[in-house]
Amino acid sequence: DFEVLTKVLQEEPPLLPGHMGFSGDFQSFVKDCLTKDHRKRPKYNKLLEHSFIKRYEMLEVDVASWFKDVMAKTESPRTSGVLSQHHLPFFR
Repeated sequence: DFEVLTKVLQEEPPLLPGHMGFSGDFQSFVKDCLTKDHRKRPKYNKLLEHSFIKRYEMLEVDVASWFKDVMAKTESPRTSGVLSQHHLPFFR
């Protein structure tokens, strides 16, 4: 849809809402990744040095099990507890 494309190109990128409990490190990482100006956006090697990545790079995560669990809980997004410390390690 043209309206959506226009918003993506012209408006500021979205931010993760603070009230949802995402850690500051994760919010910062997402903000860096969504920086529109390629001259200001950190390159991949700089992103790999981000404190969010450094904190979690050594964790072993079974992504398939995590995804299956999340999908099972998203049948009713309003009542599901998907966004929790249990499901997302970068959650506060």
